[in-house]
Amino acid sequence: MKPVGSRAGRALVFVAALFFVAACDDGGSPPPLEGPCEGPPGLYVAGSCETLAEGVEPYAPSHALWSDGADKRRWVFLPAGATIDTSDPDEWVFPVGTRFYKEFARDGLRLETRLLEKTGEDPGLSSWRMTTYVWDETQRTVREETMGVIDALGTAHDVPTRGQCGTCHRGATDLVLGFGAVQLAHEGPGVTLATLLAEGRLSAPIAPETAQIPGDATTQAALGYLHGNCGGCHRGARAPGELRLRVAVELARPEETDAYAALEHTVAYVGAPPAITAQIAPGNADASLLVWRMTQRAPEVQMPPLGTEQIDDAGLAAVRAWIDALPAP
Repeated sequence: MKPVGSRAGRALVFVAALFFVAACDDGGSPPPLEGPCEGPPGLYVAGSCETLAEGVEPYAPSHALWSDGADKRRWVFLPAGATIDTSDPDEWVFPVGTRFYKEFARDGLRLETRLLEKTGEDPGLSSWRMTTYVWDETQRTVREETMGVIDALGTAHDVPTRGQCGTCHRGATDLVLGFGAVQLAHEGPGVTLATLLAEGRLSAPIAPETAQIPGDATTQAALGYLHGNCGGCHRGARAPGELRLRVAVELARPEETDAYAALEHTVAYVGAPPAITAQIAPGNADASLLVWRMTQRAPEVQMPPLGTEQIDDAGLAAVRAWIDALPAP
């Protein structure tokens, strides 16, 4: 059982939560704060925890990673005049000085803001600083935390250790997940593929219409979910179990995606029920290892392996609907 802190500590968190929930009017994000506030370095102007620093811009992926229902906000800082190397449209490489911020909030309280900062020229783990800033009960200051926090501010949210960050992010060529052609090919607010293209931020242009997920609505929902929630690790030649679930740019038909290649894979997974016959069993979600592992929360078998303790019912339903709709062999 997780520690929940002292009675006095829980009372303080409860009172703070009531205040922030009452004042919040933007779907879960904390309200503007009065007086001095020092947030994560480089994210806000000095003394503020709401006014973004110059050059910092919000963005949102079209297919967000499930994090047990936490409210999340994301920002990016790209150095002035710098471009993203998009010579491989599916594996972007970012300029030195790029920063990504991701805030997690629950019950109206900001809990943590993660930072990825590009410090070296080469792509990969050694060129990025990864750390987390944890918010205190007053919501006016943060501390850097590298060892993780269980049940931050009395909520069900766990802050990962610095070592755990690389577990998921090392799958990408240049570590960044959720900020690529497919995830940004939408017409929502903030930084999008279209705004990056218009501002000359891409070394090789990528037209938004070429980064759409192919297929009907059921197929798009499932492939988009798998792209955003599984494709961080299940990508490229070294995908776990050779199951690749990312959607590449410039695909005209869903059958061209890597997920459809898994329809040919039989499977023998230790611990799986006898009814599981394939990674993805067309027409039979109940026989698919992919679905079974999405329903598990034992650490050794659950997918994704980190960052969640609750099953994503909506995401699971989307994947099940797609598999059940596939023509059975």
